[in-house]
Amino acid sequence: FAEARAGSTGRQVVPRGRGPGASGATFLDAPARPAGGVGPLGEEYIGQLRGEIRGILRLDGTYGGAVAGQVAATVFQRAQHMMRTAEIDRKILRDVHAVGAELAEVAAWSLYDAGRDQLARLMNHEALGLCRLAGDLDMERFVLQNMAMHAGDLGSPRESLNIVQLVQQRGNMS
Repeated sequence: FAEARAGSTGRQVVPRGRGPGASGATFLDAPARPAGGVGPLGEEYIGQLRGEIRGILRLDGTYGGAVAGQVAATVFQRAQHMMRTAEIDRKILRDVHAVGAELAEVAAWSLYDAGRDQLARLMNHEALGLCRLAGDLDMERFVLQNMAMHAGDLGSPRESLNIVQLVQQRGNMS
């Protein structure tokens, strides 16, 4: 990614450190699997994921969905692995799921923008599951709205209508 980015702007990109932490490194710098002895994930992890989301949104605004979508999918894959394998402090479990849902939604949107429809659909489903784990009804409705729009755009009006009717049946619409 750093080489592709440097090639598109003519600037040299200096790679960051190796592994997530307070040093300013990102999840993109981290190995795919957490190192042994990773302690419980806490507030720092949530802050790091939120920072990743902001960075992805900046990438999307600058380089578009083709770049941002791939980066977002990679970051989500690593975050998902952490959520599935690392110990998470119970006090923040819902928050971890909520920020994971937001990350998946941002990935889905960028991938949709890039025309990567199957991967966008997968990310939306991941986001939806994490919204439900987090109990985040507002984000769940937002993801469902995006899913309905995407289905309609792809020429699947029945799927889009089914999603809309599901939301209407549940009530409590925004």
